[in-house]
Amino acid sequence: MTQSQTVTVDQQEILNRANEVEAPMADPPTDVPITPCELTAAKNAAQQLVLSADNMREYLAAGAKERQRLATSLRNAAKAYGEVDEEAATALDNDGEGTVQAESAGAVGGDSSAELTDTPRVATAGEPNFMDLKEAARKLETGDQGASLAHFADGWNTFNLTLQGDVKRFRGFDNWEGDAATACEASLDQQRQWILHMAKLSAAMAKQAQYVAQLHVWARREHPTYEDIVGLERLYAENPSARDQILPVYAEYQQRSEKVLTEYNNKAALEPVNPPKPPPAIKIDPPPPPQEQGLIPGFLMPPSDGSGVTPGTGMPAAPMVPPTGSPGGGLPADTAAQLTSAGREAAALSGDVAVKAASLGGGGGGGVPSAPLGSAIGGAESVRPAGAGDIAGLGQGRAGGGAALGGGGMGMPMGAAHQGQGGAKSKGSQQEDEALYTEDRAWTEAVIGNRRRQDSKESK
Repeated sequence: MTQSQTVTVDQQEILNRANEVEAPMADPPTDVPITPCELTAAKNAAQQLVLSADNMREYLAAGAKERQRLATSLRNAAKAYGEVDEEAATALDNDGEGTVQAESAGAVGGDSSAELTDTPRVATAGEPNFMDLKEAARKLETGDQGASLAHFADGWNTFNLTLQGDVKRFRGFDNWEGDAATACEASLDQQRQWILHMAKLSAAMAKQAQYVAQLHVWARREHPTYEDIVGLERLYAENPSARDQILPVYAEYQQRSEKVLTEYNNKAALEPVNPPKPPPAIKIDPPPPPQEQGLIPGFLMPPSDGSGVTPGTGMPAAPMVPPTGSPGGGLPADTAAQLTSAGREAAALSGDVAVKAASLGGGGGGGVPSAPLGSAIGGAESVRPAGAGDIAGLGQGRAGGGAALGGGGMGMPMGAAHQGQGGAKSKGSQQEDEALYTEDRAWTEAVIGNRRRQDSKESK
């Protein structure tokens, strides 16, 4: 059983925070980096950045869904506290009876990251260590020379700073305390930590792009240019006498080219950026809808034809007080009080046929009619359960008969005449004398009144 606790709640603060948490954050960059040159290592590096950026965007989208779930939980908590306020008001209206429970948080919600996977790794194979000198220079000089990589890096660096500046929404609450508040604040802090980590990964990916761009600049500076190589070859062809001096220069170019290509192949191999899955948001379900109340005890169940009359008898469902009374002038002046008392005691009547009407009326004397003390309401034809009002009415009918009998024995309950004459009871009439229903539920006392327990046994 949940233990009651004192909580501090500002419902509007929770609702405002839900709107804050759910508000869209900055969109990640969508720039696609292109290779700075035609070297295989450069192409692989650019492709790795594309895959990492795509996965970052997918993880960020999953994080947005979790923030929406968190906002929904906050709204559900605020709504629940609103209903708790109503329950508290009801409890106060009920003379302070009843308790109000603090809203508690449930388990985590659904997993929006179920489809997320690690970032694929691109193959790191590059050009062979030996490549034609002029072909290597041509490939190195073809492309945007790292311009798109620099733009890509700038975009993700800016995004990193934007994310870091947008975590205030995950702060704690000023006017909400309790178990649910603690759980929600923990979930908010998890989201904050995850956003900060995604910001760091954004900066790391930007550094990778910057590094490849700088690596390419270094390679261009260290590698012989295509123009230099073509000029050297032309000089070699046109000046046979200078070939002995030209060959060592060409060999040096080749050596420099191989060194640059080796460095490019090794250093351009990037690690994939693998973001963590967003933490699942805390789940607080909406308050259940109010339960529909059944028949209120004391209200009669109307017949199916809507007439308010018991089928087959033409009589109202509640037995009527007999119009005849004692020779002294009918019912006493305090009839209403006696009927109310009788209604309370009627609920305690046993099904024992030995109960006499005098036990209700309080007076002795007079013959007890052999017929049942209830009204003729159709007998076995009535198949519906008796409501509390029926029971109270039954008590009223018996009270009237008892009062008349106590005064002089002249009164007779309605319906008694048609049951037959004589002092002997048949087996069937004895069964009809048995109580059809005994009300013994404490929660109906507000309708039929308080009574002493086990009155039926004491009155025998």
